[in-house]
Amino acid sequence: MLRRFLALFVPRPAVEQLLTVVPLPSGARPVPVDNVHLTLRWFGDAPFAADELMSALAPLTGSGAVTLAIQGVKGFGPPRPGQPFAGVVETSPALMTLAARVDAAAATLGLPRRDQPFRPHVTLARLGRDTVTDQRATDCRFTVGTLCLVSSVLEAAGPRFTILERLSLV
Repeated sequence: MLRRFLALFVPRPAVEQLLTVVPLPSGARPVPVDNVHLTLRWFGDAPFAADELMSALAPLTGSGAVTLAIQGVKGFGPPRPGQPFAGVVETSPALMTLAARVDAAAATLGLPRRDQPFRPHVTLARLGRDTVTDQRATDCRFTVGTLCLVSSVLEAAGPRFTILERLSLV
């Protein structure tokens, strides 16, 4: 099954900085550093032509890079095996505007609305049986200037991501 989403990938130095400030809990399964991203919009297996989506997103070209700030790192969602251990991203006006513009572009193609409110986060690991209390990260900020359309294929070792399209925000 082809699953697709729009993402902002976190630069490797920012992931490495974050992991030095907030080490992963014991038993956590880390996300590969190059796969750490913020999902702007999940499409799952919804049918659409990638070129049509990228055309609808074209007005975002040159809209400006987005600076993201990690507010804290915690277990995300309900406690369960596989629970994401994620950095919660500050909901800056620039990020929320970008998310709204992505939603508007998706709507022009008739894609379904989000089924949950946008809660920006970057998953660093999947937890084992243990739950995690909130932890704070200190001053982890990074700038992202490329929006990526990504396919995700679930495999035994975890999801395999392929970047299908890139759109420069700068």
